[in-house]
Amino acid sequence: MTSNNFSSPGTSAVITIGASPELEAKEGCVALVNDPKSSWQELYLAALLEPDRDKLTELVLAVEDAMIHRAQELANSYADSQERTEMDRAAEKLLFIKTEKLGWPGIKHRNSDRD
Repeated sequence: MTSNNFSSPGTSAVITIGASPELEAKEGCVALVNDPKSSWQELYLAALLEPDRDKLTELVLAVEDAMIHRAQELANSYADSQERTEMDRAAEKLLFIKTEKLGWPGIKHRNSDRD
């Protein structure tokens, strides 16, 4: 089985997705999951519950990476529109986490009359 390793920019955290079960988790490894569908979901749930800001930042970036990979897998498929809806909702919640919990700048909406 192949695995995908993600490193959060500016951190030493490694997130391994799809690793073989016999692979031991390394120090600093945030998550180890085997199912591509559940990989982003497991990371997302961990982010929702993470109280540590540094770990939360790493998890948010890992969730976004896993969601991008999963979206690419689903790109040309009509299957699992429910998962795509779940990903949309998770992305909205991640934006809230980034702006409210982590203090990242929010999205500024443009007024189409002034652009």
